[in-house]
Amino acid sequence: MKRPREHEIDELARRQFASTLPGSWVCRRMSDDYGTDFDVEVFRDGESTGRAFKVQLKGTAAADISAEGDNVRVGVPVANLRYLCDELQVPTIVVVADVTAQTTYWGAPMLDTDLKRRLATTAQTGQKELTLKLPAANELPATLKQLVDAITDMELALGTRTVSTASLPDFTRVARQQFDPDAVIRSFQDKTDWLRISKIDEMIGAGEVEKASELAESLIVSQAASYETKAAAILCQEKAFFLTLRKGDRYSVRAGTLDVELGIAHKLHVTMAGGPEYLRALAALAVKAAELHRLSDTDFNLFLNWELNQGKEDALWRLFLAQRRLEVAKRVVQKFRQCLRLLEWAIQHRHLQAVPHAYARIARSMTAFTVRLRREGMREAAGAYQDKLFELCKLSLDIAVMFKRWNDVALIVGSATIALDFRTDTISPERAQILREAILRIEDAEQRVDVQAFFESQLQRLAAVSSIEAPAIPTIEEEGQIYRDMATALGIDLNDPKGPVDEVVAIGIQDLNPERVLRTCRHLFFRVEASGLPGQILRLPTAGYKGLYCTRRRRGMAGLSLDKLAQTFRGQHCDQCSDCAPHPAEWRWTREWQHQQDLKWDGRLGSPFRSRPTEEPRAATDQGKDSHDLGIR
Repeated sequence: MKRPREHEIDELARRQFASTLPGSWVCRRMSDDYGTDFDVEVFRDGESTGRAFKVQLKGTAAADISAEGDNVRVGVPVANLRYLCDELQVPTIVVVADVTAQTTYWGAPMLDTDLKRRLATTAQTGQKELTLKLPAANELPATLKQLVDAITDMELALGTRTVSTASLPDFTRVARQQFDPDAVIRSFQDKTDWLRISKIDEMIGAGEVEKASELAESLIVSQAASYETKAAAILCQEKAFFLTLRKGDRYSVRAGTLDVELGIAHKLHVTMAGGPEYLRALAALAVKAAELHRLSDTDFNLFLNWELNQGKEDALWRLFLAQRRLEVAKRVVQKFRQCLRLLEWAIQHRHLQAVPHAYARIARSMTAFTVRLRREGMREAAGAYQDKLFELCKLSLDIAVMFKRWNDVALIVGSATIALDFRTDTISPERAQILREAILRIEDAEQRVDVQAFFESQLQRLAAVSSIEAPAIPTIEEEGQIYRDMATALGIDLNDPKGPVDEVVAIGIQDLNPERVLRTCRHLFFRVEASGLPGQILRLPTAGYKGLYCTRRRRGMAGLSLDKLAQTFRGQHCDQCSDCAPHPAEWRWTREWQHQQDLKWDGRLGSPFRSRPTEEPRAATDQGKDSHDLGIR
């Protein structure tokens, strides 16, 4: 009697599958009545790992591979799939053995979220069979490690399902009988808190940053939450704050980033007091890296001040600024070395989990400094710093991979790429390959693809840049932020002005753009009358007295604050004026428009110091401008 071909294929498939497993593993064939074909027990070095799984085997003479080549397809009755996904209490895989090509593929229906979604719709659609898609990359024996990882994930999924569906009395009874109740409480608290952290990440990704930050804060202040949970929640808050900042212009984003980084670092430092030493090390490194970032940014802002005012003859000012730049540059170098010493200490004391995140912060913090060095022609110095940072990058990648911290791998690659983004040449092939290999080790496929796409796009951008582009002319809003940064670099507190200097500078920055006042009438004219010492140091002309004129009625008035000046001027001259003619809605004040107005009215208007609004800060301005009354021509 001739043996059916199907039986022959089934037998060949069983032998083929068994041959793909290590000889130390135990593979027991099951009776057809059980719905699965094999029980497999995993051994390592001759010892049982206690890990076992079931196999449902599908033999075929030709595997049905998708046109894209990314999966192997097999039709399975819906009832069988429900049994595999929802009813079995043991990790189970489906194996397709192509006995002609001698290829063996596996998949884990219990972990297939797309399959579960399709299964849920069969009650409405009435489908009796679904296509099970096994990843073509899951070929045995090459992916035995991934198979064991999947078995572990299925054990966790089954355990979670069992606990979540158990009745409260049954769960309590078993937990108290078999385990230490306090240990169970702590363990479940940590795990549910990490689920909340995952939820917070999802909310941030969906743009729900305010709700995400509030949920993170509830974990931070919770007495039951672990230090690890609190640290993760603080870093989630940082991510939420950064996402909010991105809505602003690039200068306000940069300034806000510095404030957020330093605030988060200090919050981490305070919250981690008494926590695990590696988290205290991370907090200390975060504080130092934030301080480094602020110093690096101050160094760059002073450079911008120097660059924007090249060619202006003022030896005293240039001497002052040169001295200030030298002082700040020294502090940047000292702070960078301090960060390196802290990193070395963390490594020596085996606080390795703190290193990847700390590296990412240090790399970002040094970017502005290395850009400034290159802009001023100090390429060797900039290259030396970037070489040191890349050494730390490789070490951090090794640590992140060792601990399977794939989010840290993504963070390191992103930080390294951004730090190299301002180089005058493309990233070296050797360095690019190191980063690519690290990306390929990210186990989450979706995350791996996203990081790869980001990295390759950055490489293309670098390849297209042959030299560092000259900075674009800043907008008036960006110019205001530059002045804010420069004032901060000189120790002027604009967030909480306490003295006349702080107040005059704050007013000067606000009055850089007089559009809000001038748009009310075409006959209004504005000009700078006199600049005090703060304005001279910062090269901020509006940090002093301004004149506001009516060119129609030949009236003028002077003051420090344009808003107060306009309020008084309108009350005395404009409110009852029949010649008032507002600018059209689309009109915008520009430097070019102001220049034309200056030329038009040069010499035709007298001094505006006849009258002036009261309650102006005078101490930091030129005192000789107080009492002149020259009238208007």
